[in-house]
Amino acid sequence: MSILKVNASLGFIQLPIPNKVMKGIVVLAGIDEQSTLLPDLPIDTISLTAINNNLREDSKNAATGNHAAVAAQNVTEKLWNKAFKKTAKYVSLVADGNKAFILSTGFNTTSEESVSKVIPNVLSNFNAASGTKTGEADFTASPEKEAQSYLFALVPSDTIVKQSGNTIIITMGDKTCYITPDIHAFATAKGLISKEELSAYGLALNVKGTGPFVRSNKNICPE
Repeated sequence: MSILKVNASLGFIQLPIPNKVMKGIVVLAGIDEQSTLLPDLPIDTISLTAINNNLREDSKNAATGNHAAVAAQNVTEKLWNKAFKKTAKYVSLVADGNKAFILSTGFNTTSEESVSKVIPNVLSNFNAASGTKTGEADFTASPEKEAQSYLFALVPSDTIVKQSGNTIIITMGDKTCYITPDIHAFATAKGLISKEELSAYGLALNVKGTGPFVRSNKNICPE
């Protein structure tokens, strides 16, 4: 049986436009860090940055519903798809199967992809119980066939927990926090309270466990 070489995934082509723009930012930062190993980019970073910025601006204009703006967005999105697809293929060529290198450029790898395009169902037989050791709790649920990982949380019993898209909204008294899991190194939190100053934290996880939290270098105040 032959083993398929790991390549940069082209799955980003299927992302919605806001996520494409964020993916573009991540990739631009990654290929800039690896610039010495990527001397012959098919499209230089200045041009890639311009294409990414144009898609962001055109998507804002298209949000008004103006037909000309929507048409312009569609053209720009096709240019974006073509440019970042070429870049991904070049990264795959240079990487020659090196998964760590591909990830360092901001692209996902084909080995991480799942054929599933269906959002998981609600967990069945979900339960929580005090653990066998002091200060621990155990979570159990039936495996969900579409799941790639699971997220569990414990909150005070009078806490209000809601969901907006992929964002879990947790309100305790007059304070609200937002948790947004994603398989990419970028995400959009939804349902935020306007003008509320927030601190952002992030971590990475895999089948071995969760990495350490890191705090963003500045707070944000959503519009």
